[in-house]
Amino acid sequence: MKSKLFQFLRLGVAGLLLYLLWRSEALNFGALKVFWVHPEVILLVVFSLLVVNNTLGALRLMLLLRANGVPISTWRVYLINWIGFFFSAVLPGTVTMDGVRGIYLIRAVRAEHQTDGVQITKTQCLAPLIVDRVLGLGGLLVLASFSVLAASTEIEANATLQAFSWMLLVMLLGLVVFFGVIFLNPAEGKDPVLLIIKKLPKADLFERVYWAFKRYQQHAGVLVAGLGLSILIQAVMAACFLWFAQVMSQGEPSFFTMIFCVSIGELSTIIPLAPAGIGLGHAAFDFLFRRFGLAGGADVFNAFVVVRLAIGAGGVFPFLFGKIKGTKLSESLDSQTEDEVLVGIK
Repeated sequence: MKSKLFQFLRLGVAGLLLYLLWRSEALNFGALKVFWVHPEVILLVVFSLLVVNNTLGALRLMLLLRANGVPISTWRVYLINWIGFFFSAVLPGTVTMDGVRGIYLIRAVRAEHQTDGVQITKTQCLAPLIVDRVLGLGGLLVLASFSVLAASTEIEANATLQAFSWMLLVMLLGLVVFFGVIFLNPAEGKDPVLLIIKKLPKADLFERVYWAFKRYQQHAGVLVAGLGLSILIQAVMAACFLWFAQVMSQGEPSFFTMIFCVSIGELSTIIPLAPAGIGLGHAAFDFLFRRFGLAGGADVFNAFVVVRLAIGAGGVFPFLFGKIKGTKLSESLDSQTEDEVLVGIK
């Protein structure tokens, strides 16, 4: 009952943000006419997200899985990722993308190798999901740091943008330190990171994340390749926003301006108010665009969200019709929750 009430409140907050943006004329739903006025932009964005970015994301996770001893094809990972997008779009707050991907990966890998004697553990399947998420964040932060340098004139003229820039740089520094620590080999029982983790709340969860990365000590090349793919993914997403902004926003948006806005905007949507960052994402992009002297930030994000949700909804097809060794993928999703899946990471 409490979880349903909390979900209702989150959706209410998202709805309130949309209403306030609409009342202030920062959000104009009529701007969605871009879908029939500029169909070439829509097709370019759909191709970039569905084909290019989803393929790059599948390749990144496939590399991590294989390095962790999980033999799986890029196509299989592509389908599982797409199904994850579908559930994150239609069931916000109940079944998240990583929870669904974890369940599907375990079932898919075990079904494919149940007759060849290959033993795959839950940890081998689930640890790469955590690393995949962090590498995605790493790509965002690396590309954002370049945008800070490229758009330094506009950022220096605005105290708020300066604060965001420092936040991005501090986060990047923290990530660099974290990766550096991963490759340390302290004596047993004297690992300073574990000693700190054990004093934190939810220490078990943080310890699982730490050990997920430690498994890649001998695969530095895979982590570098994954980071490179993450940078490309973020660059493509920024390009999508730029294409929308060029036909929807008043002003002269630049590629590096979009990188900065997408970096902060995507971080803001981590708070799970509604599917695809609806509400909070609209407010964040409106705020960021205005700081760069641009109008229509909420409209641009609105168009992007429509495309993102449509692509996510398309994941229903591999969910219903995709098969693993003759068994429909939809039949591999049981009553497991994401928490139960994460227990497998030790």
